[in-house]
Amino acid sequence: MFSGLYVDTHKVIWEHNVRVLHPRHKTLTEYLKAAGYRTVWMATTTSDMLSLSHGLGRGFDELHDTRLEMGAGLKKVKTLLKTLPGKQPFFLFLHTYMVHDPYHPVAPYDHVFDPGFKRRIELDEEKLFRLYPPRDSEEAKLPRETRIRNNYKRQFDLKKKADFEHFVSLYDGGIRSADEAMKQIFARLRELGLYESSLIVVTSDHGESFGRYGYFFHYTPTHEETHVPLIMRIPGAKPARVSQTALGIDILPTILDAVGIEPGADARLEGRSLLPALQGKAIARDEYLYSHGLEHSDAIWSPQWKLVHGHPQLRDIRLYDLKADPLEHRDLARAHPELVTKLQGALEAFRLNRLDR
Repeated sequence: MFSGLYVDTHKVIWEHNVRVLHPRHKTLTEYLKAAGYRTVWMATTTSDMLSLSHGLGRGFDELHDTRLEMGAGLKKVKTLLKTLPGKQPFFLFLHTYMVHDPYHPVAPYDHVFDPGFKRRIELDEEKLFRLYPPRDSEEAKLPRETRIRNNYKRQFDLKKKADFEHFVSLYDGGIRSADEAMKQIFARLRELGLYESSLIVVTSDHGESFGRYGYFFHYTPTHEETHVPLIMRIPGAKPARVSQTALGIDILPTILDAVGIEPGADARLEGRSLLPALQGKAIARDEYLYSHGLEHSDAIWSPQWKLVHGHPQLRDIRLYDLKADPLEHRDLARAHPELVTKLQGALEAFRLNRLDR
């Protein structure tokens, strides 16, 4: 989202052993700062995924370490928003874990989607960390976040319909909590006279699998859980729903296009501006698109076919017909071995072409 590049190009991921974004790859924030924007961060900095040490914080004028949650977190953000109005245009990065596991919606959204469930489920992260003692020395070595996730899941017997439905309802409750928070944030922007003139992007980096592909949460999201919302409010643009494929790497070039910033010939961006789609024009794409998961659990797809290297625990390869089966329920790898071989070759070529980038 911040680089306009595929993971295999910028390589900031564990298996590439690259921890910091290379200076030749400019971030969205750096482009906007160079164009005279005031750049503001409102997000936690304690999560490894958002650690400033990776280069994500480059170009920010202000860093407000805050976790957007209902209650104190939302109140702090709404107060900080009051500092935005001024003569200088601004870029605000606002992040929340409200929809992330462990699913922890606030009342009444913790029961609104499953009011009949009576057993109490612990949602507090500090209490979850201590909820169950480690079962062995290996479990004791797991990162704190993994221990919390595992303890959260151990409260459910997900083979039972009632437990599974409540597990999903808590995720839905988190979405509803986030909706309410964004409603209040947009109301504050209107109060400040900022909403109508602002380009606003609402999106996520993944959804959840809920057992559909042999695992829960999003350990290596390369299946349908990478299909996420992308909502953009662009001043002057009429509301429209576009059916063309959009990628996370398209966000940077779309924003730059909308505000009239040229990234430069040396940028080598892999994303595409989505603005032509608003005029009914086709977005120029390469033959295949890609998604990167851990341990090369990757995916490659065309408008019709998608090849997925499955979760590391499954060690399989799956092929889906996206036109006939958009939710990726029916694996057709055995029925089309020649197509599997073709897509595997294209995926390997994609990787090899980015070794020296």
